[in-house]
Amino acid sequence: RHPRDLQNHACIGWRPRPDTAPYRWEFTENDRDFDVAVDPTVTTNDMGMMIRMACAGAGITFGMVETFEPCIDRGELVPLLEDFCPPFPGFYLYYPRRQRQPLKLRALVDYVRRFDRR
Repeated sequence: RHPRDLQNHACIGWRPRPDTAPYRWEFTENDRDFDVAVDPTVTTNDMGMMIRMACAGAGITFGMVETFEPCIDRGELVPLLEDFCPPFPGFYLYYPRRQRQPLKLRALVDYVRRFDRR
């Protein structure tokens, strides 16, 4: 019912490296951001592994909705705590404005712009 209830559930956490603490899960309530330090049963730095484990029933995990949509659409996963999910405006790409951009950078910018949803 509330993000603080995650302490009572098996959770699948994420951490970038073994020597860092697990990522604190981020939420919003009444226009205020807060995070919860869950005590994950298992942690990984592999989002695919997190999804496979959740689909196998190993626990609750988190991530961006686009990552989980196929599993949700197939009925393999159920979204939780949606009322507490912070809005995500999207990623931004910052690069120097130059007349002569390297071809690799120009190709990346053109590729990313194809997915711009604004």
